[in-house]
Amino acid sequence: MNFNPWTFLFEVLNFVVLAAVLYRLLYRPLHEAIDRRREDAARAQAEADKAREQAMTLQQRLQAQLAEVEQQREAALRESRERAEAERKKMFAEAEVEIQRRREQERQALKRECEEAWQKLRGEMTSLAVAVAQRLLRESCDRTLNDQLALHLIEELRQLPADKRQTVGDQWQPEDGAMLEMAGELDDATVRQIEETAGKLVGQPLTLTTANVPALLGGVRLRLGGHIWDASLAAQLEVSEPKSEEESIACPTASSK
Repeated sequence: MNFNPWTFLFEVLNFVVLAAVLYRLLYRPLHEAIDRRREDAARAQAEADKAREQAMTLQQRLQAQLAEVEQQREAALRESRERAEAERKKMFAEAEVEIQRRREQERQALKRECEEAWQKLRGEMTSLAVAVAQRLLRESCDRTLNDQLALHLIEELRQLPADKRQTVGDQWQPEDGAMLEMAGELDDATVRQIEETAGKLVGQPLTLTTANVPALLGGVRLRLGGHIWDASLAAQLEVSEPKSEEESIACPTASSK
């Protein structure tokens, strides 16, 4: 095989031209693309690192918020339990008050039944028996009996229920007046006791206006405005009649109207 230098030079030239063309058309764009890809990868890596840091920061923030939410939840549960316990105690207290109120209503109902039974019993007395009793009592009544009936009145006033005392104290005004009606003369000390007891009932000192009422036959009757306490013999002998809601009989020897 013969070596031709011109052919060799031509092939070398062709190789150089091909290399130059490949460098310009392929290598440089490929190199640039690789550089861009490397830059994009570096930028993506930086963004990923940044995103990872942000994610970690966000995770820490979320964990802190979750811990705070958990504390708030526990506080809310504790407050709910405390509120439920307070409500339970309140319900028990209200139930106890309601029980006491119903007991008081039953006691008052029983008292009213007793009073109605007493009124009915009194209503069965005939007018003749009343007239005879009035005449006999008028003849036999003396100052000692009047004082005893007055003491019954004092005892009744002292034993009034708290709600009745409160009602009398709230409703009575000085202009309503306070009168003590007597069937006969009373001991001054007894009158002062009635006056002091009535003053405690209305919550202020008062002076009783006294009046002799022979129709009472014996004993006394106290008027405080619209409230009347009758501890007279006439009150025990009168024929049973319908009474207002404010009237009631406390005992056979002293009536509170």
